[in-house]
Amino acid sequence: MQPKRGRVELPEIVIREKEPGCNGHPGLKKGRTGIDVVMIMAEQQQMESRPWQETMVRKTNNQEEQFNPDKIRRSVQNAGADQQLADEITRQIQGSTHSGMTTTEIDNSIQDILKQRDMNAYNNWMQWKEQHQKMR
Repeated sequence: MQPKRGRVELPEIVIREKEPGCNGHPGLKKGRTGIDVVMIMAEQQQMESRPWQETMVRKTNNQEEQFNPDKIRRSVQNAGADQQLADEITRQIQGSTHSGMTTTEIDNSIQDILKQRDMNAYNNWMQWKEQHQKMR
């Protein structure tokens, strides 16, 4: 028998208790409905994630500015890294930033990743950094 048009039948979600919490998620308890689980997981994800739009970073001149992942992506690509590596680094840095973080901390993280993943881009990054510091 086919379902009525415009109606989607969802499979029943069965939740079994595990330690800690249910399905490996702390705070989820036996007997919750599927929608309860989805809502709780969404709330946990919202609490854990911090939108980068709200993250303020401190520049070397002590001014604060809004974190902008496009600056990282562009700088890493300008150093010679390919698009894929630039995107990976951007996501990694974006996921680890927090308000009050300094641009120097971000720079050091990028350097560490480049040094491990692309020595040519790392050398270009360090050369640009050295020239930039002389201009200050």
